[in-house]
Amino acid sequence: MNTSSVITADEMEEVLQTPLSPALRKECEEASLRYEEISDKERDDYVREVIDVLFKNSVDKDIKPAGEYRLQEWEQGWNENLQALKNGKNVNDLIPRYHGKHKLVHWRQRMVRPLIPNFDYKIHCLIVDWAIETFLRDVNAIFEFGCGPAYHLLRARNFNPKARLIGLDWTKTSQQIIREIIEKGIEKNIEGRNFNFYKPDYSLDISPNSGFLTVAALEQVGSN
Repeated sequence: MNTSSVITADEMEEVLQTPLSPALRKECEEASLRYEEISDKERDDYVREVIDVLFKNSVDKDIKPAGEYRLQEWEQGWNENLQALKNGKNVNDLIPRYHGKHKLVHWRQRMVRPLIPNFDYKIHCLIVDWAIETFLRDVNAIFEFGCGPAYHLLRARNFNPKARLIGLDWTKTSQQIIREIIEKGIEKNIEGRNFNFYKPDYSLDISPNSGFLTVAALEQVGSN
């Protein structure tokens, strides 16, 4: 029988090597990050699958390397979030659809099986929230590079009630999402701007006491 565990606030503090605020400890406990260990065979099968994908590309033909040519794929992906937001007013519609697609996830240098929905999304947000609270709670402006559907910026508002929120992304759909966020009254002090890592706009006006955030974006540019 596989062993079941839950990630506690104390364990998260150990991983991040810093104390968590009461708000983040509560977030961790309420996330109920339950998982179970996998068998040695499952681990070995996973390692073989990764090797096949990296060196033979024989397991999943849909896996593609990052690159500038994938812009339209990101436009299409964020458009799904945009249409969902237009049809309602739920900020959860902004959660990227790539969360939750894997049966196994990394935790503490090993593979484990999540036992709750959205395990990867919840732990992802917890770590990002920690970074925002730790480094960006007192800045006057938060620039997120590669903001996608801007859901990190909306979460940043929980820790910094006054900062200008500036979402930068190479997709035009991202700016459309931010306009929809404003129109629906979800957040007013936010703006979107087109920014392409491959062709940086060095005229970007950075105000004093600004902070910078980027999450799951820079790996898209590879060696560029």
